Amino acid sequence: MFKLLRPSDADLFVARLILRLERFFLSEKGIFHIAIAGGKTPLKAYTLLAGKLKSRPFLSDERYVPLDDEKSNYKNVLETGINPYPFATYKDPYTCAMEYSQLLPQSLDFALLGIGDDGHTASLFPGMDCEMITHKVCLSFSPDGLRRLSLSYDYLNNTCIIAFFVKGKEEVVKRLQEGEDLPANRVRGKKSTYLIIA
Repeated sequence: MFKLLRPSDADLFVARLILRLERFFLSEKGIFHIAIAGGKTPLKAYTLLAGKLKSRPFLSDERYVPLDDEKSNYKNVLETGINPYPFATYKDPYTCAMEYSQLLPQSLDFALLGIGDDGHTASLFPGMDCEMITHKVCLSFSPDGLRRLSLSYDYLNNTCIIAFFVKGKEEVVKRLQEGEDLPANRVRGKKSTYLIIA
């Protein structure tokens, strides 16, 4: 199960949480492996992290669009001052997935994930298969038919700590708490899982 948190300033809380975890993992093992969500929800938190985060993050997922496209998670995160590892979407999807998989560490220390109104997380959608390219990265389609690249269930579930970050979305939060079989309910950190609600 996850620990539910409702901080008064969720963006600041998320930024401070990431920096605190980075300090811990850097002191413990000299490196911090982090993946971050795309979408609009965490962008303000990322602006608070800009210039402070020492570790280069991975993306939890990406739309198969050019890197300068308005729909690109990489583009939107980059504009906050954070420079994540991009998916090479200028290559074919399978090569792109394979190459990103090779960049990824054996496991993540922390992943910040979002949750959609339908309960999806990363690009793992309800009722849709994610084609496994490697055990770390899979290919899916969003309901609008757009090709997506995503970290896989298996890989995410090998992460030490996971935090879901949502703004509003009380209906899907209720469904998650009731244990409905949604993609976000299939992802848990090995040590702990948080649900942070703004």
